[in-house]
Amino acid sequence: MKVAALFLGLLASAVAAQEYPGKPVRLLIGFPTGGNVDVVGRIVAQKMSEGFGQQVLPENRTGAGSIIANEHVAKSAADGYTLLVVSGAFVTQAATMKKLPYDPVRDFSFISTLVTYPLVFSVRSDSRFRTLDEFIGFVKSNPGKVNYPSPGMGTLYHLAGELFVSMAGIDMQHVPFRGGSEPLTEVRTSRAESFGRSRLRPSCARPRFRTCRPSRRACRATRRTPFPASPVRRACRARSSSGSTAR
Repeated sequence: MKVAALFLGLLASAVAAQEYPGKPVRLLIGFPTGGNVDVVGRIVAQKMSEGFGQQVLPENRTGAGSIIANEHVAKSAADGYTLLVVSGAFVTQAATMKKLPYDPVRDFSFISTLVTYPLVFSVRSDSRFRTLDEFIGFVKSNPGKVNYPSPGMGTLYHLAGELFVSMAGIDMQHVPFRGGSEPLTEVRTSRAESFGRSRLRPSCARPRFRTCRPSRRACRATRRTPFPASPVRRACRARSSSGSTAR
């Protein structure tokens, strides 16, 4: 895995003055198991363990859109033995929240980007909606009655959802959760009509969800598409990423 190799090299150079690691390393993940950040973190932890010849232990410390995990790492010893997988939420929270229990710049040493991925708009595979226009029309006819979930307040998914709501001229209610797997469950059980998700998902999720085709094309932010010019197209052009930091 090229990303893990790069990660190992950068981390090793940062602690070249000492024998590292001389004990197991903790890799904190601020979201529950099954979500994008958790999947990335566990893959990286496995590859790091193989490369180091020492255990790298993934640890889910969830809550507040990863702020709890971020704070824990910020207050840990700066010895390279407590690492953090960060997501797009780390950046959006720093930009939108007046007060955080840490300094997002001074309290962290950023190591590497691990993965980037686009966000897409999805509904259940048996949903009544076949196009994004159908979904928008339904929400306009039922203002405030349709919910959309996200992995937490201030996360990129939350902000992307609010941008979509604003630019589409609709009224939807945001329901924050502790991680990325819970919103998927909400839509699967019909408690929510739709959700924004990344293209990085476990294969078991694919048969149960369908991406509204116009929205999916709009979300391919790296190239132009024939999707008609509209506020919705601009709203859907969102990407997220996961990276690694140390104290």
